[in-house]
Amino acid sequence: MARIRKPKPKTKRVPPKKARPRSKLSLQLRAFIRYKTALLLALLFFLSIVVATSFTRGAVAEEGFAERVAATALILLVAFFLAGAFISQFEPRLFDSPPRIFFLGLIAIFLTLLASTVADYFLPLVLVAVLLAIVYNQRFALGMMIFYMVPIGLGATGDYKILAALFAGSVTAIFLSRDVRHRSKLIEVGTLAGFAQFVMLFALTIMELGPRNLYSREVLLPFLWVFVNGLAAGVAITALLPYLERAFNIITNIGLLELSDLNRPLLKHLALEAPGSYNHSLIVGSLAEAAARQIGANDLLARVSAYYHDIGKLNKPQYFVENEGLSPSKHQNLSPAMSSLIITAHTKDGLELGKEYKLPRKILRIIQEHHGSTLVEYFYHQAREKNQDNLQVEESAFRYPGPLPKSKESAIVMLADAVESASRTMKDPSPAHLEQLVHDLILKRLMGGQLNECNLTFRELQQIEISFIKVLAGIYHGRIKYPEQEEK
Repeated sequence: MARIRKPKPKTKRVPPKKARPRSKLSLQLRAFIRYKTALLLALLFFLSIVVATSFTRGAVAEEGFAERVAATALILLVAFFLAGAFISQFEPRLFDSPPRIFFLGLIAIFLTLLASTVADYFLPLVLVAVLLAIVYNQRFALGMMIFYMVPIGLGATGDYKILAALFAGSVTAIFLSRDVRHRSKLIEVGTLAGFAQFVMLFALTIMELGPRNLYSREVLLPFLWVFVNGLAAGVAITALLPYLERAFNIITNIGLLELSDLNRPLLKHLALEAPGSYNHSLIVGSLAEAAARQIGANDLLARVSAYYHDIGKLNKPQYFVENEGLSPSKHQNLSPAMSSLIITAHTKDGLELGKEYKLPRKILRIIQEHHGSTLVEYFYHQAREKNQDNLQVEESAFRYPGPLPKSKESAIVMLADAVESASRTMKDPSPAHLEQLVHDLILKRLMGGQLNECNLTFRELQQIEISFIKVLAGIYHGRIKYPEQEEK
């Protein structure tokens, strides 16, 4: 199979549509957002100090209170600086969303307040850890839980063994929260986290008291509570997750699975009004899912986004060739420029329709990006052929408005969409022809600059190519020709 190689510098390429320079007002707005984020962080820092110092042992009138406040402030300053550096490294987009930054800081204050006022084994550390792992990722959740333990440790008045056990349960829950696709898995995660807390507390208690001093109600009762803590966290997450998704406009694998239900109103509407686009989207979903899994991207997001990527065609389904059926083309009486305008508008129409149906932001972004700034070649060449006045045909008028794909999943959907559409036009979809088609289309998108902003490597592009070929070979597989029955 042909390998994708880095193009030579002298290769002629079609430049992508240039992004519009940001206006002065836009830059000022972004600066204001970042400035507001900094103020929110400063406010959270101050509140955390107040909470952590007000509920620690001792009163304001005691000797050394000022020194204790200063020491606590210094510790929290280092912790907040490290947390900010961690977020900027692994989740930099959070700095453009002050409410989410504020929410993360509010969690720290809430946990510190609980650690200062209630028994330690009631702290919902497992619940917070699983939510962060599901909403963001495991690495981010682990880093934030380490940060949260700093103000919790400063404000806690209970036994250090329980805090250590709860932290162990949180880490266990984070590692078990990978690829959660069913709500029953959340109960399982909470139960195993509770068991890990039980084991950790049991081991630490034996180290401190010895095995002979375990058999008393005061010693055994915390074992039960830390186990119930983990189990209750699993139940609470199952109940709270849908509301958190709506409140913060986020999407989890569980939410994606619900959106993949083909009986959802929007997909049913697509199947009835634009059956060609509907079947095309299902095959694009299979291609995108296989490719994303091959390179370690979010295969579920790629598949579900592919299901919805062409919903904008619902506005004018009969103007797209896959929905024409036996009817004559609607473009016969239109100019190439008008036809191109109708075709390219489906990304914008899809974005508006997706917002109306409250689709998650990640899916909306892929709907908008899945054509990038590619050229509608058929109508562009038709316009050049019909140009009898020798006037120059502006190529920009026949390009999609963009933007370019920003994520690997978005780029995969773009490539899968192009491959599936082109494979439909093949008279002889043999494995060799499919291989050449896939290679040429991926190389064309690469040379056209459509993959400049999605961070796909050449190795990943090669893996995507192999994956596409396997799926297409399964779709266009051969059949044994059965002999006709002899006429009696």
